[in-house]
Amino acid sequence: MTSPGSRPKKSGFLARLQSAAVPVLPVDDGQPIVRPRGVTIASVLAIIAGAIFIFAGIVGYAQTEAALTYAVNQNQIGLNNCTTTFGGYGTTLQTSTVATSLTSSAAVCHSGAQPTQSDLDGFRTTQHVFGVIFAIIGVLFAAAGWFLKQGARWAKRVLVFGGVILLLAAALAKLSTPITLLGTLVLAIAVVMTYIGRNSVFFALVNLRGKQH
Repeated sequence: MTSPGSRPKKSGFLARLQSAAVPVLPVDDGQPIVRPRGVTIASVLAIIAGAIFIFAGIVGYAQTEAALTYAVNQNQIGLNNCTTTFGGYGTTLQTSTVATSLTSSAAVCHSGAQPTQSDLDGFRTTQHVFGVIFAIIGVLFAAAGWFLKQGARWAKRVLVFGGVILLLAAALAKLSTPITLLGTLVLAIAVVMTYIGRNSVFFALVNLRGKQH
């Protein structure tokens, strides 16, 4: 029989799972804190993620003109198709004369237009801004990864909050590329590793010792 205020101890798989998720913090004996191998791996992964974002930023910035040329050419191909099919685009297209089965395509052509110089300049500015932002993010992640192996609490927070922001940007605003998605995945693995078993104990001990001094 157990008293109303007591609970039976968990055993088996649930007990092992709980101990892994919430490890017991050992008593600080004053000896040097040994960094687990998992923390080193997480640090390396964070630096790799930073390098990926730096690469993405540099490439995005450097390929601005190539991306602009491609976008302009694709737009021109679409306008040429509109001219061939409907006899024009934009305000020159009379949708009332278009067959009912083609109204959706005609609507697209009706909104088509040649890009203005303002449009081109805006595209360049956007590409440059995002290139610089990704490069800065990469530098922050790489720096945080370097100090992560020392148990720096701020480094862990930078990686966590940075990862959350990137995931939200990718999911809600579609601000991602295959390269940045790869970097985000590597970063997510690094962050998860800092919360597993001995790795989380390492950060807790470093933080505890820092408060005592």
